[in-house]
Amino acid sequence: MSKPHKHADVIKAWADGAEIQIRVTNSPEWLDCVAPNWDSNIEYRVKPKTHKWQKEMDAYVDGKPVQWRSVDPKSASYYWHDMAPGKLLSAWMWDETKYEYRIKPESVEQFLRVSQGTLSYLSHAEKANLKLSFEDGILVKAEVLKC
Repeated sequence: MSKPHKHADVIKAWADGAEIQIRVTNSPEWLDCVAPNWDSNIEYRVKPKTHKWQKEMDAYVDGKPVQWRSVDPKSASYYWHDMAPGKLLSAWMWDETKYEYRIKPESVEQFLRVSQGTLSYLSHAEKANLKLSFEDGILVKAEVLKC
């Protein structure tokens, strides 16, 4: 009986439709590969699937405030809830089908207080005419429009 090919498991996964990545020996970076040639001097692997909520999971691990809610609008848990900081959560809590997650958005007042230092100087009319800019759900800029 002959010895199986060095990359037999990855070749089989690729034949079944898996995405493949390659890495040249001693390189830290894995690259997507559409047409692998199964060279013995190159490492191959099935591309790891990223979790739908990976960004939020990483933020939580880094100590940033993260919120969750049920995806069912009829659920009592449909409104955003803060996740307890530092609590180890089981895999079921990051269920991709039952819950939604977000990095807790910063309040406009907190953003202005910290980054602009102008909140106390804004009139009621100016506060009502703020133009807010967001990136990935995070407030990054606030401008007062002409009243």
